[in-house]
Amino acid sequence: MTKSHPEMSHTSETPPSATEAPATAKVRRNTKGGDDSSAEEVVVSPTLATYFGTSPVPAAAFVKAVRTGKVRRFTEADIQEASALIASTDAHGRRLLALASLSKLPDAIERWVWVAVQQRIRAVLPSDFDPLQADAVETYDTLLRQISSSISSGEDKDQREVGETLLRLCLVWLVSRRSLDNWTAFEKLKATFFKDDVAAAKAARKVLTRGKIADISNASAVAGLARETIREARSEAEIEKRRQATLQSQLNAAHIAIAEIRGEVERVSRERDSLVQQLQEVKAQFEQSRQHSGHDITDLKTRQNALLQERVVPMVSDAIDALEMDPPAPDIAVRRLKLALSSIETEKQ
Repeated sequence: MTKSHPEMSHTSETPPSATEAPATAKVRRNTKGGDDSSAEEVVVSPTLATYFGTSPVPAAAFVKAVRTGKVRRFTEADIQEASALIASTDAHGRRLLALASLSKLPDAIERWVWVAVQQRIRAVLPSDFDPLQADAVETYDTLLRQISSSISSGEDKDQREVGETLLRLCLVWLVSRRSLDNWTAFEKLKATFFKDDVAAAKAARKVLTRGKIADISNASAVAGLARETIREARSEAEIEKRRQATLQSQLNAAHIAIAEIRGEVERVSRERDSLVQQLQEVKAQFEQSRQHSGHDITDLKTRQNALLQERVVPMVSDAIDALEMDPPAPDIAVRRLKLALSSIETEKQ
């Protein structure tokens, strides 16, 4: 499945006024090489074909024309015509860079320019550019490795200019659209422009001693950025150190708690084993007692049966016979019954 990307496709939507002539704007352009007082007003059409046409148009003037003309989107025909012109009028990409470098671009330019920048990068580096790569730093590293050879070319001026413009296009896209960190962008450029730390230090000293005030101002901004980056890195390192110390303390406390829990588990396990053993002993005693009780009950029943059959029953029978005699002999019956009771009492003891 092919992935889509918000900056990788032009829209073919046609604005409501596409069939009408685009609005134009008058801008002042210096055509005589003098100061602004000698500049004349020229009409700029808010189309990409005009900006990339044979007559150069300042990027700011083109932006003003697009904004004045209230252009929402460039037509597909305009985009195709501009693409055909770029090959001859902007081979190095300077006009595209001038447009992309401006801030607060109108929506129409904003929608088109970043796609055009990516297409320009891909045209020069077809096998090394993946705009869908998630990591901006990795993308930057890949592009920088390929561009560095062109920038360091001392003999081919044209190749060097192409490389420098491409580098700036990469930077403006990555920083503006892919959130590449400013310090990362500067720090990784060092290897491109300086062969070692000595050369870099020499260049920095040259800026301080012989550079223009604008160069010194820009260098001081980079130095401030470096200082702030270092401060943030140290702060983050300190926070991480404290976090690790806290985690280590929590880990140690957890180890102690685990050791205590293990000791408690072992104690409870020993108590359980002891209770299991006691339960088994009680079960054994109960079983033994139950067996003995069964034997005693059997013996008791046997003796009771013997008492009844051998002594009590005959004496009671004799007493009944004595009472049924004619005449009855109650004294004999009483003696027999008393003997039966005496036998029962003797057995109970």
